[in-house]
Amino acid sequence: MSNSRDRLALGIAILSLAVSAVAVYLTYSGNKSQEANFIRAVQPRISIVPQADPNNNGIGFYFYNDGPGVGYIENLIVIDKNGQKFDLSDTSEKSPSIALADIIEFNQTCLRMGYPKKGNSLAVDKMEPLIAISTPITRIDCAKYLNEMARYTKNKTYNFQVEIIYLSSYGKKYEYSFPSNITRELD
Repeated sequence: MSNSRDRLALGIAILSLAVSAVAVYLTYSGNKSQEANFIRAVQPRISIVPQADPNNNGIGFYFYNDGPGVGYIENLIVIDKNGQKFDLSDTSEKSPSIALADIIEFNQTCLRMGYPKKGNSLAVDKMEPLIAISTPITRIDCAKYLNEMARYTKNKTYNFQVEIIYLSSYGKKYEYSFPSNITRELD
């Protein structure tokens, strides 16, 4: 009789251990799934938007975050038509306004630059200028650039590329490329 009780106790112990192991696995996988959902819930989706509407922000190229979370700029590189890279998050390389004006071949005194630096945040549903014509036009010599910039932003072929590396509030890294409009997760 003692032998059958021992077997029953051993069977119950093994069953309890199996149920505990399943419970631990389900808790772990639930936590991982919840963490992944939280990360997705605050994932910024930063892109560059050509804008040619003087009544709505202005005319130029703007950063836009249409994701549910704030994005933090880690690195901003502009590449000209010759393949030369300008790291605009490091202003010691070349003044961002000069680099951008040279690339699009506009008078830099007529331009309004945003060029966020490393660590700057891009809020949800806000447009921040990368490079735009200052509006309203206060200088006569800048008026000619207004129509040129409007045509340029409506163009589908640009003489520059932009690479942005940005972080979510969870520290997840993403890379965005313009004009290909491709975003990829880095880690």
